[in-house]
Amino acid sequence: MDGDAAEGATNIALVARRNNSLSWGGRLLILGSLAAVVLPMSLGFALSGAWLVFPFPGLELLVVGPALRLTDEQRAAVARRLQEQLRIR
Repeated sequence: MDGDAAEGATNIALVARRNNSLSWGGRLLILGSLAAVVLPMSLGFALSGAWLVFPFPGLELLVVGPALRLTDEQRAAVARRLQEQLRIR
């Protein structure tokens, strides 16, 4: 009976990939927009006397930039193959 089941089995390969909803140029646009909003605000706070606020937007951009790059590299590298055997009688 196992021999009959093995003969009727069909291999199907399913490939799961991450959705590439945002290109690398779009990620750079987001990073640039974030910098254009955050850096002038922190400069305004620094000029009005709250100078301790000024370094944090730079740190934020130093974290967000590489994080966007990392997600782009992971998206390109990840492709999982799932195989499932279906038994057709």
